[in-house]
Amino acid sequence: MRTESFGRLEGSTERRYGLQWVLGSGLLALCAAAWLLGGGPGWRGDAWLAIPAVLLLYVALLARWPGQPDPPVWQRLAVPASVLVLPLVQWLPLPLWLWHALPGRAPIALALAQAGVTPAHPAWSITPQRTEAAFWALSVPVAVYLATLLLPPLWQRRVLVLALAVGLLNVILGLAQLQSGGDPALFFYWGSDGAVAEGVFANRNHLASFLVALIPMAMALWLDERAGAGGSSRWSLRQSVLVLAMIFLAVGVTATQSRSGFALLMGVLVACGLWVMLQQRALGTVSNRWLQSALVITVLLIVQYTLYGLLQRLGADPLDDLRWLFARQSLRVAALTHGWGWGIGSFVQAYDLIGDASADQAFYVNHVHNDYLELWLEGGVVAVLAVGLAIAFLAVRWGRAIRGWRRADGTGSLLAVGAGLSLLALLLHSLVDYPLRTTAIEAYAAFLTALLLGDRGAAAVGADAPPRAASTVPAVAPLPLAANDPVLFSESSPLLLTPVSHPSIFFSRKDFHEK
Repeated sequence: MRTESFGRLEGSTERRYGLQWVLGSGLLALCAAAWLLGGGPGWRGDAWLAIPAVLLLYVALLARWPGQPDPPVWQRLAVPASVLVLPLVQWLPLPLWLWHALPGRAPIALALAQAGVTPAHPAWSITPQRTEAAFWALSVPVAVYLATLLLPPLWQRRVLVLALAVGLLNVILGLAQLQSGGDPALFFYWGSDGAVAEGVFANRNHLASFLVALIPMAMALWLDERAGAGGSSRWSLRQSVLVLAMIFLAVGVTATQSRSGFALLMGVLVACGLWVMLQQRALGTVSNRWLQSALVITVLLIVQYTLYGLLQRLGADPLDDLRWLFARQSLRVAALTHGWGWGIGSFVQAYDLIGDASADQAFYVNHVHNDYLELWLEGGVVAVLAVGLAIAFLAVRWGRAIRGWRRADGTGSLLAVGAGLSLLALLLHSLVDYPLRTTAIEAYAAFLTALLLGDRGAAAVGADAPPRAASTVPAVAPLPLAANDPVLFSESSPLLLTPVSHPSIFFSRKDFHEK
């Protein structure tokens, strides 16, 4: 009886770490591929990412191990379903009479009838093949979200370190692109903007958005290190590395010469400065000379390498930007559907419906440069309401995470606060560009969302729970009683939920058999 109990205990522990390793390794591999290959406008690499994403999603949906915190059903199923259901519904075939009844389809049906053509795949979307491609592309952020939600904090931190490493790689490549004078050999995609930093992205604004969204997470890790040091003025190696990473990320943002990216950088740096002040006040007074030195180094590097090009970009009149023209014409196209939308991924074909207004332009328009307007054009009222509710809910969770961080300095709360600030930067940048149409940034945003929604400190504050108990380890029965109690060593035992549940902590198998 006793031997069987220990067999079940050790087997469940091995199974737990085995499943975590499979899920965590798959998440790291998918994130690395998405952040390195998913920076283009629908490049072929994005389509290949759907294959490992579906496999990881399958593992995440089935993986269960003893001691795993079971997220609520709405986090595990409702959130991914809300992302995938709209493109799936828009892609499914419709009866021909229903397709004719959709607003805005009459001119298309008339043109097809005059040409003697019957729609081969009548669907809500006017380009079902692009909507299907969008559905499979969205499997990448969904898989990243679900795997991050299920994994313990150790694996989440590993993914975060990987993101920072990819960001620094982008900075190094971007500075090389900036100094090369536009050498095509250093750019991953054709049609680059010339001698500017783009990294592995096809758009300098998207690189700026990615780098800015990394800075709050690096700050969260740094604050966690400071909290672990108890407010000591001495810096560890990891703290120094994180500060250097933030310096290079800030320099990389200015190297992109993105006006919106620079504005976001200033806002994020101010928010991080206030965050540091509040954290130091909670831990006691700590010298700021290291942070002041880091700020001076950042300014010197920006002046030396990136300031001149950025000032040239800032000197341009924002009113001359074509984003306003795209926005006005996109609203005209969207109005034709009366709020039903043209289908996810169908912007290019829908934009051509305005006729001469787009034909007279000497440039190719593939996006509105406003994620919200493009979502309104493609998804209609349903998509806008869903995104609005999601943003409101994320704001509520971020507020709870901030209150949880102020009550108790937990690592989860710090990462959740940083994730909320990073998501805010991405959402603000979406007003003037389309970062969330890029697979790489979609995957990173999904990772941040999982950190924010999966924060236990935020959930506890939302439930009006006490700040944090002094100890969450259950009392252990005396050795003779515990060894003979089958309830304590069953698969549902509360001892399996704690790190002290391994039998080697209490006694060895040999000693037990001797007793």
